[in-house]
Amino acid sequence: MRYWVEWLVVETLSFKAAVLPRRLCLAGGRLFGLLFYYLYPKLRRIALSNLEIAFPSTSRGADKRKIARRSFSHFGSVIMDILWGGRVKQKAIQRLVEYQGLENLKRAYDKGRGVLLFTGHLGHWELMGVAQGYLGFPLSVVSRPLDNPYLEKMLYSYRCKSGNRVIYKKDAVKGMLEALKRKEGVAVLIDQNAIPQEGVFIRFFGRWASTTPLLASLALRTHAPIIPAFALPVKNGRYRLIYGEEIEPDEFADRREAVVSLTQRCTDVIEEYIRRYPQYWLWIHQRWKSQPPQEG
Repeated sequence: MRYWVEWLVVETLSFKAAVLPRRLCLAGGRLFGLLFYYLYPKLRRIALSNLEIAFPSTSRGADKRKIARRSFSHFGSVIMDILWGGRVKQKAIQRLVEYQGLENLKRAYDKGRGVLLFTGHLGHWELMGVAQGYLGFPLSVVSRPLDNPYLEKMLYSYRCKSGNRVIYKKDAVKGMLEALKRKEGVAVLIDQNAIPQEGVFIRFFGRWASTTPLLASLALRTHAPIIPAFALPVKNGRYRLIYGEEIEPDEFADRREAVVSLTQRCTDVIEEYIRRYPQYWLWIHQRWKSQPPQEG
């Protein structure tokens, strides 16, 4: 019953988003996000705790609270933008984006080995995949399904509307290998906590963080090029899709060392962007939940 009620609320908002100007949808989303900041103290505490870990040298709590509020507000606008984007046509989506480093993406696809793209929960990561699909660079998105199957169906429809596919984590390795064999791209978000049995520990904002080794392992196995990608807000509700230069693995005799090194280098790129745009990262996730035994 709860799943059905949640779906009904979201579906109603989706219909509203389809008839309202996008700027009003985004404004409403920002308002909802801000309400969540004040109405859900648990999420607010997680965000502020994470900000304390990431920016310990910033002593002014007011600055961190401001970042947290803007993060909640931004995430609310992203959700409304997904609802709006799920009901509009290709041209409406394409008008929202501009590109930087597109030559890096094209060069990677031209190698004919498929492409591994990585990003984090920064900016509008969902729009990035949809917009890339319309560019003619096929993409599979690695994802964990939402708990609510009705909402998962809506999100699945949005992600695939430009011809992309979804690979669920349960069958991630098989699905990723198949996509790379088809010379397609695979997008992986690598900024969430992995349980220690499935992750490798690297440094993130100076603290150990358990991180999925899937991206690095597949890159070393298939020699598919690795490209960082981000969708960051610019003026008038638009986004700039940034494709960074290819990250090439360092050579190590030990495979595990190679995986850890490559995972660290990719995570460093995400950290760099978060430091520049902290208000656009999803601070409510418990990124440092898992720690090595000696760290407690």
